[in-house]
Amino acid sequence: MAKPERNREVLKAKSVLAFRLLALILIGVAIYKPYIKTQVAAPARDYLFIVDVSKSMAAEDSGQDSRLETAKKAITEVSKNARGKLALILYAKEALTPSVFTDDYPAFSWIIKNWVNIESAPGGGTDIYPPLKLVLSLIENTRKNLGQKNWKPLTILFSDGGGFYQEDDEVKKIVKAINKNQMPILTVGLGDLTGAPIPIEKRGDETRFLEHNGNLVITALDEIALREFTDSVKGSYLRLVAGQEKRLLKEIRAPELNVPVEKDVPIYYAPLLLSIMLFLVKF
Repeated sequence: MAKPERNREVLKAKSVLAFRLLALILIGVAIYKPYIKTQVAAPARDYLFIVDVSKSMAAEDSGQDSRLETAKKAITEVSKNARGKLALILYAKEALTPSVFTDDYPAFSWIIKNWVNIESAPGGGTDIYPPLKLVLSLIENTRKNLGQKNWKPLTILFSDGGGFYQEDDEVKKIVKAINKNQMPILTVGLGDLTGAPIPIEKRGDETRFLEHNGNLVITALDEIALREFTDSVKGSYLRLVAGQEKRLLKEIRAPELNVPVEKDVPIYYAPLLLSIMLFLVKF
């Protein structure tokens, strides 16, 4: 009977040793703070507005607000409901940044109301390259400041379609970089497809319109150019007319624009808890 008893004692000792060793290994695993990556709903969204302020944006389609005024009202609607940071880029032939990312909503609203005007960006004409170049640099700098290399604001571009040089090599490089970063972009088309004249001076009830060689200049929404650009950056497109500015709020809440973000979920407590249980096992 002594031999079976001795065997049980040896087995018990080996089991205790094995459990203790396993517990120590699990503690070692916990010390390294293991985690798993999971996708969660995006937090309060940040918005980057790009606004075309070239002369054609002064056109008043169907006798209503100008295209630029429609864009300003739409941005105001978004900023009133915003919980994240807002930034603004204006462009014509060149581009500038009146506001980097900020959560100072009163200041941002003041800029929209008082700074955003026709030709408030330098250069005559329209070119999409300068603002897109600014977008990349602004986002990259903000990522560094936030310490978040995967941070992605929703970029909303307001334009009537001028200056989209899709075949330009520099524009292609920018588009490639946008796609590489998987940046969510919403293009908002402003204007009427049939076209409207461009007011350049108003005196009382009289309005003087832009002419070229004695002929009235008519500007229409170039929806084809805008859609081609939107497709190239894998974005979404919305046509917006005066009086429907709140439609933008509905659009930016669409599921395809609410890009999920990756989050590191710590799981060190699992091996730690298991190691404690192993130490408490009685033999």
